[in-house]
Amino acid sequence: MAVVRYFWGTLLGVPGLIHAYKEASADTLKQAEIVTIIPEINQQITFNYEQLNEFMKIIKKQPIKIVSTKIDNLCIFDISYPIRVQQEIGLALEILKI
Repeated sequence: MAVVRYFWGTLLGVPGLIHAYKEASADTLKQAEIVTIIPEINQQITFNYEQLNEFMKIIKKQPIKIVSTKIDNLCIFDISYPIRVQQEIGLALEILKI
């Protein structure tokens, strides 16, 4: 949402303009939807098929979203997770030597 003023004059007077902007801003904020954005890291992980079970255990324990997968002899996962858990996920993946 936005409040736009096209007329550059002061026919309302300065107090009138202040009141008009105040009301328009208040109405806009009342109608606005609050969206929470959590910063995330996108990462591609590649590992051997034999490690898939262990990797899936990590996925279940951590707030990791699987974006895309390609599973063959070599598994390729595009994952996304919140920055706040970067260190924990890094340690978990390090155990798998990924």
